[in-house]
Amino acid sequence: MIHRARALKEGAKLHKSRRQVALADGSIIDVPLACPHQGLPLDCEPDAHGVMICPWHGYRFDARTGQCLSGQISGWTNRAAGALD
Repeated sequence: MIHRARALKEGAKLHKSRRQVALADGSIIDVPLACPHQGLPLDCEPDAHGVMICPWHGYRFDARTGQCLSGQISGWTNRAAGALD
């Protein structure tokens, strides 16, 4: 409940916050700190196939593209680490 309250309070700002992760091929990408589903922490790491599985509700995301691979949840737009907005 604490995470959900934080997500509601921070709104869009939380969904724009990013962190860097390394893929199996050694490339570094930026991914969101919060899952686009309910704003809960997306603190998992990509697996060998570049898939991130949200620990809260099990949604699967392609870390390279941000596309949701399961369900109807909107993903995120990805950019390479260090890229300018």
